[in-house]
Amino acid sequence: MSRVKKNKSGIFLMELMAVVLIILLTITTCVNIFFKSQKLSDKSYILTNACIQTENVVQLLKHDRGKIKSFQSYYNIDGTSVYFDRNFNVCKKEKGIYKIEVKQQSIDNKLILSDVEFSEISSKNIIYSLNTTIFEQEGGNNE
Repeated sequence: MSRVKKNKSGIFLMELMAVVLIILLTITTCVNIFFKSQKLSDKSYILTNACIQTENVVQLLKHDRGKIKSFQSYYNIDGTSVYFDRNFNVCKKEKGIYKIEVKQQSIDNKLILSDVEFSEISSKNIIYSLNTTIFEQEGGNNE
């Protein structure tokens, strides 16, 4: 009596293909998570620097009791806008990607309302903004 040997390599090949498929799905998921985390990191970098630069401007305004001269002399500008490049270095308007704009309103020469906005130039999206009220008291203290 002769025995016929069954070839089991077909089952092994199917198992191997299933394992390869599972590994490919895992790799795809990991790469997707990596790219999403990179985008989130880039957004966080921009927001962090926007906060820092905007708060610096507000502190300059508070130091000078709401007058814009300290802001202008610190950034060496004439107007109320400062432009930044991709690395958040101050640059000229033509090379700027981001900008800070200061809008002020004076009430009774004692109360100064300032809106400081950090925005992206191309999309005009405001990334971060601060509103501050500066009151000059009789003794010269600032609040």
